[in-house]
Amino acid sequence: PEAGTDAAAVAKVTDLWQRAGSKVEVMDPAHHDQVLAITSHLPHLIAYTIVDTATQLSTDLQKEVIEYSATGFRDFTRIAASDPVMWRDI
Repeated sequence: PEAGTDAAAVAKVTDLWQRAGSKVEVMDPAHHDQVLAITSHLPHLIAYTIVDTATQLSTDLQKEVIEYSATGFRDFTRIAASDPVMWRDI
């Protein structure tokens, strides 16, 4: 939360998420953005780039890429299947 946020409000929201089964970590917004940029947003950007590159290959090369791909490439395709409009906004 931002500096000066009502501690009771933070506690109430924390309690809500914990009751829903979430693990709650409290951090300032700038730190949150740094952590999520590396752990979530950058992997999505990389996945979109790799999948876009693969879709621009010749048909024969695409078949080989699919044939020889392992779980790492499949993870990228799963991530890249996320809604790009939502991720653009994030």
